[in-house]
This record gives sequence, C-alpha cells and structure tokens, in this order.
Amino acid sequence: MLDINNENVLQYINNYNINLIEPIDIRDFKTFKTDLGAVLEYINISKNDQKLLHLIEQNDISFTDMNELSVALINATTGSHISIELNKTQNGGVNVCEGLKKIIENEKNALQVIIDKKDNVIAEKDNTIAEKDNAIAEKDNAIAEKDNAIAKKDAEIADLKRQLEALRA
Repeated sequence: MLDINNENVLQYINNYNINLIEPIDIRDFKTFKTDLGAVLEYINISKNDQKLLHLIEQNDISFTDMNELSVALINATTGSHISIELNKTQNGGVNVCEGLKKIIENEKNALQVIIDKKDNVIAEKDNTIAEKDNAIAEKDNAIAEKDNAIAKKDAEIADLKRQLEALRA
C-alpha cells in the first residue's frame, strides 16, 4: 500500500495481513451467527430494488429485530436512511423491513406531490391556452365582422360607381 523504498523508513512499518470480506462473494449469509450476516446481505442487495422488495416480503427475523449498531452500519455503508427511532421493536431491536416500507411510502408520497404539482402546472397552462384560444376566437369574430362591414362598403361603393356611371351616360 505504501510506495516507499527507503530501508530506514521501511524498518519501522509493520506488514500486517488484511482479510477482506466482500458481500458480493458471499453465497450463504446464514453462516454468520450474528447480525453481520444480515448486514452483509443488505449491503449486497442494497442497489437492487427488486431484491430489497423481496427482503421486505420475506420478513426474516434477521431483518425484523436487528441490533441498532447493525442498522447504523447499514445506513453508513449503503446510504440508506432507515430510522432507528421510528422502527424500534418490542425487543429493543430495529425492524429494517418496516423501515424500508416507510422509506418507500415516503418516496411514493414525495413523488405524488411532485406529480400533483406538475398536474397543477399543466392545468394552469391548459387554462391559459384556453383563455388565449378564446381571445383569438373573439379577435377572429371581430375581424370577420369588419370583413363583412368592408364587404358591405365595397358593395355600396360599387353601387355608387354604377349609379355615377349611369348618370354620366
């Protein structure tokens, strides 16, 4: 991890082995005897909405009564916002499934508010368009009336010209 070639410095640096656990490589999360298995499973599926919905449907005890620290770890590692306070169980744990349901419900409500606002904007624009269409129709009617008046005047002028021609002849 360090790119140091100076032997004087290297003699003071310990070379420790680090064992990494990658949730994506784990096939059976039930082999863990603590909440770590459930935490790793959640991390593994956290980007897959379908798998999260399946997790909610399963209502597995591993996720319905989880340790608060485990939920805090889930929130920190995945960016989830499962409320520890709002989803406490009678046993003192946290119901992650209920927390996810509340998150989904809140997102649906937020989306509905956005949809409603957009619908209102569209309705207002439709009303504005209808008002402008009515104004255009009124102007078209006024133009038609003026065209009719001009046509009458043109007919009167043509009649007067004929009368004038008749008088000259």
